[in-house]
Amino acid sequence: MLYIFLVSIGIILSLCNLTNNRIIKWMYTIAVLITMIYLMGTVSPYHSFDTSAYQFMYSLPPISHRFESGYMHLSYFFYVNGSTYETFRICSYALFVILMFIGVLQLTSNTIGFYSLYLIFPFFLDVTQVRQFFMFSLVVFGIGMLCTKSKLLKAIGVLSILISPLFQMSGIIYYLLLILTKVHYKKLIKIMNYLIWILPIVTLIIHYAHLNKVFSRGLSLILSSRSNATESVALYTQGSSFSVVILYILSIMISYFMFRNMILKLENYEVKRKLFLTSVFLIGILSIPLLASSSDFERFIRNSIFALIIVFSVYMFQLKKIGSNVWIKNWGIMVCILILVTSSWKYWDTSVTGRNQFLPYIIKIKNPNDL
Repeated sequence: MLYIFLVSIGIILSLCNLTNNRIIKWMYTIAVLITMIYLMGTVSPYHSFDTSAYQFMYSLPPISHRFESGYMHLSYFFYVNGSTYETFRICSYALFVILMFIGVLQLTSNTIGFYSLYLIFPFFLDVTQVRQFFMFSLVVFGIGMLCTKSKLLKAIGVLSILISPLFQMSGIIYYLLLILTKVHYKKLIKIMNYLIWILPIVTLIIHYAHLNKVFSRGLSLILSSRSNATESVALYTQGSSFSVVILYILSIMISYFMFRNMILKLENYEVKRKLFLTSVFLIGILSIPLLASSSDFERFIRNSIFALIIVFSVYMFQLKKIGSNVWIKNWGIMVCILILVTSSWKYWDTSVTGRNQFLPYIIKIKNPNDL
């Protein structure tokens, strides 16, 4: 019930534009962070897609190369020091939740607006996809540090982005941030205006022409350090169903139009921050063709929507006229996007491949001890 309360009160505070009160903001944010750590760290292995596998392989040494070296060394450190998997999970999630928060705080002061939406999406995905969350937390933290004026913190930011693939190899794509941010964000948006139409067409051609195997060679090189490289390459080049691909594409397309509209209108917001958020979104668009290879590449689309939520929280915080046409329009579009993305990522799907079977247990509405 705590989860529902925090989402509800966060949305109400955002709708009433009460997010600028420092006491309320920090009380809410601290409550959210503690709740996130608790829910993420205590998820039952019987009520999520990946947790049981991570728990089963907890004792594997780094030399097994089952997962990326950063995750393996971190988990094995806890294991050899006598910690249970549950202890490791809570402690590691606490670390990366805080790292992500530090990065988010550099990008938006409206943490109430951000977390009230983040808890809806993509929170439930981050609960189960552990390494993906760790990786992207390092990326967000790195971006936050790069947005500061301190040379030391900027160096830490670069290092954070560079080590992110040690937890999830897909983080290597975010090395592009160090290149894309050399270009003005408005130029990137002009490029995105074309790519958002061209790349979905390319994706459909790859999908229907069964050309997804062209990705296998590159993936073989990237995943060569893992013991299950062959298995992983097969997984990531098996192709995707049209219904899944089209929903992900629609999600990022509609999200982009809203993102573009808001970021161009932001006032008193550093160009540097706009540039990093635009670059994160561009990476999501560039990854669209990968969906033809495997729906598992949706993680880049999801991370773009993360950037949208940050921009939305900043834009609506600046928009003081509650109930105005712009206010109603933006909230209406955001609600539609949330309905679309939660449907695309199977929040409401009650089948064995859907997430609806797990959500009540993750937020403790149902007893996780019930099988």
